[in-house]
Amino acid sequence: MRNDFYYPDYIRLVCPYFVTMPDNLSLSTIILIDSDETAAAELAVLLHGRQEGPRVLIYGAVRDAACLLRGGAVEWLFIRITAWDDYQLLAYSLPNLPRHVVFLSGRNEKCTGHLASTVDGHLQPPYRAGHLAKIWNRMTDPNFAPLPLDIFFIKCKARYQPVRYCDIREVSRESGQLRIETRDAEYLVAGSLQAFQERLPVPLAHTSRGCLVNEVYERGWWPGVKIRAGLSF
Repeated sequence: MRNDFYYPDYIRLVCPYFVTMPDNLSLSTIILIDSDETAAAELAVLLHGRQEGPRVLIYGAVRDAACLLRGGAVEWLFIRITAWDDYQLLAYSLPNLPRHVVFLSGRNEKCTGHLASTVDGHLQPPYRAGHLAKIWNRMTDPNFAPLPLDIFFIKCKARYQPVRYCDIREVSRESGQLRIETRDAEYLVAGSLQAFQERLPVPLAHTSRGCLVNEVYERGWWPGVKIRAGLSF
C-alpha cells in the first residue's frame, strides 16, 4: 500500500504539527483541511484512489497547513467552509495559490444544495466517487472558467451564502444583530462589527453612525490592497 497521505492512526506520511516541508511536494499534491477526522479520511480514500495518483495531506486547521501552503506547489485545496476565513487571511502571503478549490460542508449541515451552483466545487459526506469525479473532470477541463475566489461566506437562516468582498456595501447594527447589505441582497446575522471586520482581509471604513462602509463599493475593488484568493477583479 502506498503511504501517500497523512491521517492520525491510519497511514502516516508526515505529521503536520512538526514537519515544515515534505521533500517531494508537487503539483499532484492535494491539501485537505477539515476538523472532522472521519469525514476527512473518507474523502482522502477517494482522492487517493484516483488514477492521477495524487498525494493527499490532511490537516485539521489552516494554521497546521500553513507551511505547505507557503511552499506554493499545491494543485488542489479541499477545505471546510468554516475554515475559509482563516485561509483568506493567509492567502495574501502565499507565493502561489492552489489551482483548484473545493468547499466542504459538515455531514449534518442542512440547506447545502444551493452551493453546487454558487461555487465551483462543493462536497458533503457521505462522499461518492461519482460526484467527486464530476467535479474533478469539470474543473480540469481546458475550457473551464473558474468563479472568483475573493469571497467570504455569510451564514443566514442555516444557509452559507458566498459573497465577494467587492460586493459588500455596508454593515450596521440592528436589534442586536448585524445587517449586511451587499450588491444583491441583505442579510441579518449574529455577531459584532469588530468580529466581522476581523474576518475580512480587506478594510472597511468606520462611520460616525456606527457602521462599516465599503468606500469603493461602486468601483468594486480596493486600490492598493492585494487580494490573493482567486481571480482578479
